Amino acid sequence: MGKNTVIKSSKEILINSASRDLIVEDFKQFEFKDPKTGLTLGYNLYIPKNYDKNKKYPLVLFIHDAGPTDLKETVVALIQGNGAIIFASPEEQAKHEAFVLAPKYNKKIVNDDGNIDPLLDTTLNLLDYLKNEYSIDTDRLYTTGQSMGGMMSIVMNFRQPDLFAASYLVACQWDPKEVSTMARNNLWITVSTGDAKAYPGMNAITSELIKRGATVAKDSWRADYTDAQFLEGARKVIAQKSNIKYTTLEKSTNPYLPKDANPGLEHSGTWKVAYSIPGIKDWMFLQSKQWRALKNFK
Repeated sequence: MGKNTVIKSSKEILINSASRDLIVEDFKQFEFKDPKTGLTLGYNLYIPKNYDKNKKYPLVLFIHDAGPTDLKETVVALIQGNGAIIFASPEEQAKHEAFVLAPKYNKKIVNDDGNIDPLLDTTLNLLDYLKNEYSIDTDRLYTTGQSMGGMMSIVMNFRQPDLFAASYLVACQWDPKEVSTMARNNLWITVSTGDAKAYPGMNAITSELIKRGATVAKDSWRADYTDAQFLEGARKVIAQKSNIKYTTLEKSTNPYLPKDANPGLEHSGTWKVAYSIPGIKDWMFLQSKQWRALKNFK
């Protein structure tokens, strides 16, 4: 693996269910020493079990929120939520065989004031490194993240609008004045209407993207929908011709939260639901840069 160093993770940190732990253990832990920025970034990588170097695989980049930044173990990016391991589950891999990349950040990389740490560039350089190390389909790179991770995904999209085939943005926001270059990108946004920052923030972003030529399909869902109800809702949104899908979870319907949850809990509670919604991941894996280029040409 060149300059990458394998890191053995502590078993004590695996505190979830047995099946969840098995998925976590399917990831390998490495360090990327970035020759361009001089920075080092720890990361988790899921390599498809039947990896064949003669075959091209999609890659999903999952970026965690600011919660784990005080915790040192690289593997905490996997157990803090299910945004990474959901893509590496046997059920998901059976449908969509893919690499899953989950970096671990030890500080806030972006914040609400628009500050951006150089580790964001290191993350992009890590993607370039992995594309050379493995047989990865560069037309099917995807990014997703919650809160800080979603904000990082937004920044990556407007800085390099031709990089990702699709992005899943969960409970995040950014300065709408900076996002114009991503107006043609395939985005799926999920926020709670009770989220005091992300909800108005993503409303502002989608309004700006519409001005720049984006088409947006919107729908409002209860967060306590059954899988069947979520799937029906997702299919209705997917059926609408648009490059941006914007779905909201109604305030005070999140089954993981008390009925009188404050806006902070509505924010963090979003990703407890968002990554388990059927249909969204299927939509994401259908997107490719080749198809996007064809649609934009038309």
